[in-house]
Amino acid sequence: MVRAKQTAVIRLGDYIDRIRAAVEPSAHTLSSLSEMHVGLSIFDFEDGMRWGGGASYEVMDPITHTWSPMAPGYFPGNMDLYWSGRPGWIDPE
Repeated sequence: MVRAKQTAVIRLGDYIDRIRAAVEPSAHTLSSLSEMHVGLSIFDFEDGMRWGGGASYEVMDPITHTWSPMAPGYFPGNMDLYWSGRPGWIDPE
C-alpha cells in the first residue's frame, strides 16, 4: 500500500506482454522504439474507491454493481470535508 506523499514504484517489465500488445498493432515493434510515454488512467484504492483521471472519484454501488461518481469537486485528501469527525465534515447519512 502506498500512503500519502510516498512514491509508487511500478515495474513495467511486469506488464511487458500488455505493453507489447498495445504497441505492435500500430505498425511499430517494441524493440524499434527509443522512447515511450506511459499514461496511468485508473487507480483502485484499498477502501473500494477508484480514481479515473482528473477529478473523477467513484465508488461501487452495492445495489447496481456499477461505478457511481462522487460529488463534483470531491477529493478524499480534503480532511476538513471528508474525514469523519473533522470540523466541516459532511456526514453521508
